[in-house]
Amino acid sequence: MKTLIAAAVAALLPWHAMAASYQDVDTGKSQIRFHYSQMGVAMDGDFPRFAGKIDFDPAKPEQGSASVEVFLDSVDTGTDEGNDEVRTESWLDVSGHPIASFATTAIKAVG
Repeated sequence: MKTLIAAAVAALLPWHAMAASYQDVDTGKSQIRFHYSQMGVAMDGDFPRFAGKIDFDPAKPEQGSASVEVFLDSVDTGTDEGNDEVRTESWLDVSGHPIASFATTAIKAVG
């Protein structure tokens, strides 16, 4: 799950854009999606409710930061049964942990 969210945060970063200063992620134009296989059947899902902030200057990437909060109760696996199952304590434990929060610890230019 951490890898999934980290990839989503990376996809939200405007690498080619001008410097941004703690801008809210436009959730209307962004998405957090996932792909999984259940009993050999490929499925897609998403988390439609999330919020994020980005501070990034392509000239000084190491000074940047990004964070995202995912509202886990918004999970959509494609079926009501799947949604109910992944919200349980065995999976996302939405009742005990309603929000997943992720933040960069470092940004490094790699070319």
